[in-house]
Amino acid sequence: AATVTGYHGPGGDVAIPSQLGGAPVTAIGEGCFSGCLSLTSLVIPQGVACIGQSAFLNCRELTRVTIPATVSDIGLWAFYHCNQLTQIAVDEKNEVYASLDGVLLSKDGTQLVRYPAGRLTDSYTVPDGVAVIGRWALESSANLVSVTLPDSLIRIEDSAFENCIGLTSMALPDSVQTVEGVAFSGCTSLMSIRLSQNMTGIGQSTFAHCTSLTSLVIPDSVTYLDIYAFAFCSSLTSVALPESLIMIDESVFSGCSNLTEIVVPDKVKKIVNGAFADCEALQRVVIPQSVTDIGTDAFEHCPQLKLYGYSSSQAERYALDNDIPFVVLDQAENPRGDVNADGSIDAQDALLVLQHSVKLVTVDSLDIADVDQNSMVDACDALLILQKSVGLIADFSAAE
Repeated sequence: AATVTGYHGPGGDVAIPSQLGGAPVTAIGEGCFSGCLSLTSLVIPQGVACIGQSAFLNCRELTRVTIPATVSDIGLWAFYHCNQLTQIAVDEKNEVYASLDGVLLSKDGTQLVRYPAGRLTDSYTVPDGVAVIGRWALESSANLVSVTLPDSLIRIEDSAFENCIGLTSMALPDSVQTVEGVAFSGCTSLMSIRLSQNMTGIGQSTFAHCTSLTSLVIPDSVTYLDIYAFAFCSSLTSVALPESLIMIDESVFSGCSNLTEIVVPDKVKKIVNGAFADCEALQRVVIPQSVTDIGTDAFEHCPQLKLYGYSSSQAERYALDNDIPFVVLDQAENPRGDVNADGSIDAQDALLVLQHSVKLVTVDSLDIADVDQNSMVDACDALLILQKSVGLIADFSAAE
């Protein structure tokens, strides 16, 4: 048996021979056509069982690939950065892979393997029945503006949508349980994303460099945010963290230069180094008594920062050690919206503000009740408090 290990021809339309030196060709080796910029189409012969890792990496003019019935294994990055690829055809007799409208799927239709990144259409509906969107499946599909996901979807793997620079919004169905690292990294036009209510965590750098993302509500099913999960989301102004969160990991929000306010949930025990580093607009972080460990550089290069917490807490000790202004909540100030000073922002606070606005009661802490900071305590403030209490908004900064 023979393996094709390299190509040095003129490119264009290439058909790999079925034999080399009298031996049947059964594999295309790792990186075999990597960087072949003149290759435009490729026919793989019957008898080939394996397409090696990075086989067509950076074949930037490749538009069409034909896969025979015998191929049973396609390696990682096989079509990575094939930015002009529009069609992946598969022999109908193939028992492992199938092609649906030029998109490579597993034969049983449960996994999306590769979407041709060069397709000109601006929208794509992932077929019903797909449970997994595979690693790098849609990476660098620059023309996609919207992708509709099916209710059958369970897992989005590493780098699945990486560098989809035209993607503007995404809604993850509640069937999704796992979103792996770098899944949406570099989606620079992504302005909004609705997360699944059943996902348990957000992987490393999943939304890093999503520079158009402005706000985010993370569901209470999420218990962990991996390192750099939202790093360098430079337009992000507000985040609603889930009550289930127990740690804010390394550099999760580093470089979020427009983030202004964070309320750390009551179950969080640790804020790791760099968690909010280089958040230059960050003014207010409320830290509960549950936090017992704050990394030395957790708030590095946050020049406007003021920490809010409780007396004799780790937050107070950290603020003193790092020369950060500190407000003691149980002695000086309650968070905006906590009108009745019971430690939570809820419907009772909204009711008090509404009653004040029609002169049924008088609220003493007008600065805390005036959440939109327009010098009036009215029904608009009550509505904002109610929206925050049910997680519709992350904080009050957008209303200022």
